[in-house]
Amino acid sequence: MSDRVRGRSDGTLKRARRASEIRDPQVAGSSPPVPDVTIVGQATIDDIHREDGTVLPDTPGGAVLYATVGASMWGIRVGVVTRFGDDYDPSFSRQATADPARTDWSGVSFLVGESIRDVATYHPDGSRTYRFRSAHRLRELTPVPADIPSHMLQAPYVHLAPASLGQQLALAEAVGAAGAAVSLDTERHFIREDPGLVPSLLAKVDFFVPSLEHLQLIFDSEETAPRAFWPQISELGRAYVVVKWGVFGAYVFDIKRRLGWHIGVVRGLRIEDATGAGDAFCGGFLAGLIKCGDVVTAAAYGTVSSSFVLESLGARHPAHFDRGLAAKRLEEVVRTIPVHPDRLE
Repeated sequence: MSDRVRGRSDGTLKRARRASEIRDPQVAGSSPPVPDVTIVGQATIDDIHREDGTVLPDTPGGAVLYATVGASMWGIRVGVVTRFGDDYDPSFSRQATADPARTDWSGVSFLVGESIRDVATYHPDGSRTYRFRSAHRLRELTPVPADIPSHMLQAPYVHLAPASLGQQLALAEAVGAAGAAVSLDTERHFIREDPGLVPSLLAKVDFFVPSLEHLQLIFDSEETAPRAFWPQISELGRAYVVVKWGVFGAYVFDIKRRLGWHIGVVRGLRIEDATGAGDAFCGGFLAGLIKCGDVVTAAAYGTVSSSFVLESLGARHPAHFDRGLAAKRLEEVVRTIPVHPDRLE
């Protein structure tokens, strides 16, 4: 039997107020189709200040939209759950999918007041800084379990995009109780706010999909390679941890079998903006689980989704996206997957 994790034979994988302007039309009296993947999280409106002085105001952003972009590239059904302020342009959501016919926005709510707004400033050295103009709205505009439509809770996979850890914990408990496999991403400022909640939260999820910098913060370490965190990761108890490793690709940990795989990258990209690439990875990863049922190959799908977002600006369907090009990139990344995994001790 191959050392590659075959999702169809793994128990974890087997568990696998609406805005009328963006709701998919439904036949009267019919039930909406169950998504393959439901994505839950925050949307933002960003003012982007480029290093050349260019300012791009009111750009659609937020982890939930970038993850939707990444998932929708692969021909699966995607359900979206988020909260917009009443200043949010409904066209932003229509832009955030490669497959409008298979993207269900019926989990979207509009609340009175402004949306989550932030200012992203790019510096000549390639670094970025963020300043929330409406930080007080972060918690209010994060979905709660009651926001998730019943048919979206039936999805085999539900992704929880970054939010406060306490809010994610409540969502993870509700989603897990419904029988879905839970995928989780986080962000540094949320970890800093509630570091004590990290163990409880990770105990509720099936796939933890952090960036390397998140592991460094959680485990108070400056290690620069995911494999160096194996002693800590091995104690998490989760089935899989998939680490986003920037220009080096990704690293997949199968904790139960004590195996690891380094996943390569798409080469020759013309990078426009790194914002949202990690979120697109998460969406593409879950789409990959639906398409192939293999955790390791699913990480290659995530890598390809992020590659298109890297070449684009804002949480929009990349204009240059093409299914044929996506398939070619997927072949390239899959070829980087080692035949023999790392044996983790």
